Amino acid sequence: MKAEKKASKKAVSSPQENTNQPRAPFEEVKFLHFSFSGIKTKEDVAYLQYKLLLIPEVLQAHIDFNSKKGTIIRLPYANFSTKLRELGIEPKYSLVEWVPYDEMMKRNFVCMKK
Repeated sequence: MKAEKKASKKAVSSPQENTNQPRAPFEEVKFLHFSFSGIKTKEDVAYLQYKLLLIPEVLQAHIDFNSKKGTIIRLPYANFSTKLRELGIEPKYSLVEWVPYDEMMKRNFVCMKK
């Protein structure tokens, strides 16, 4: 009888997987499309892109020197514009959109196929 009690306690205390929980660690990401000025060389742009990728909230960053445009995909945390200003970018946002994580993965897959 004691063995039955122990077995039933284990069954009750074991965690159950929540099927409603998203598979990704976050549900939405934020796409920032912007233009910029003030950066003089391609090396500065490369260094800036590197510094952006070191920020934990940034998942992807692409800064194009020739078109003076950039795209950042990041987690939805506050005060990101302040971080950009600290890096020397004064962004002029052309599009800011919230995208479900699954949609971001589809977009990236489409980009990789090209």
